[in-house]
This record gives sequence, structure tokens and C-alpha cells, in this order.
Amino acid sequence: MNDMVSNPDHYASQVGNEIDCLTAMHAMAGDEEFAGHLRCQVFKYIWRYKLKGREVQDLEKAMFYQNRLKNLTIQMIEKKAQHDQIERMNIMAEIHEGMDE
Repeated sequence: MNDMVSNPDHYASQVGNEIDCLTAMHAMAGDEEFAGHLRCQVFKYIWRYKLKGREVQDLEKAMFYQNRLKNLTIQMIEKKAQHDQIERMNIMAEIHEGMDE
């Protein structure tokens, strides 16, 4: 079924449908740039939601992109927390090694 909000057919890969356009864009751009893209998409759909005669669909699209942005932000926060924890552990290991000398 063609879900025009969260999974429109035209977002599917041209090669086997195993990866969608948004996933490929995220992989290409990285987290920060992709987050910026998602913010712009939210803005765009809200900005023009009354102009195309598909008000509800455009508001749903804005919510789709906003939810994706929220989930990406959560992932980025979790990645940073993991990175920070690893850094703290590395520092503690270095301090411990210095004490053994």
C-alpha cells in the first residue's frame, strides 16, 4: 500500500527497494546535516500546508519529519553519552596506568 505520508512509493530505491531515499540521505550526510534537512522539511510542510489543497496530509508530513528529527536527536544524545563514557573510562585507565609505574 502506498502511504503518502510515511512511505510513499516514490521514496523507494530504484534498485530493489531495499533502502529508501531518506535512509540513503542520512547515510550520506551524517547525523548533523540530516537533522538540519529534517528541520527544513518540518518548516516547509507547515509553511505551505494550506496552499496545495492537502492540508491534513501536509501537516501529517510535518509531523512525520518532526518525529524523525526527535528520534534522530535521541540517538545523537545517546551516542554522545556513550562516547563521553568511553572517554572517561580511557582517562581513568590512563590515570590507573600512571599510578602503577
